[in-house]
Amino acid sequence: MRQNSEALSEHLCTVLRLSAANVHNNNDDDDDNPILTDDEILRHATRDQLPLTISIDGSYDEEGTAITSVCILAPDTRPSDPPRSTLWENCIAKVLLIRA
Repeated sequence: MRQNSEALSEHLCTVLRLSAANVHNNNDDDDDNPILTDDEILRHATRDQLPLTISIDGSYDEEGTAITSVCILAPDTRPSDPPRSTLWENCIAKVLLIRA
């Protein structure tokens, strides 16, 4: 059990660790659904003082290997939104990160 717990902790650190130095993405051929760089995720997450939603889900694949997926969502605010606006409360969230 301890070995599994330590392995999961190391895996989550690898999946979740973001670096402001990472300014390149690996998805140059998909312009319709671009992958945000770590730097862009950090900028979006800290741009407003609004809540983020972080979801961590775990399961097992067919072979019994543990799988973890992580999603980070942020309010989709616009530069044109009035100051202190609550318009974001009625908008679909912006997906910043999905990793598995």
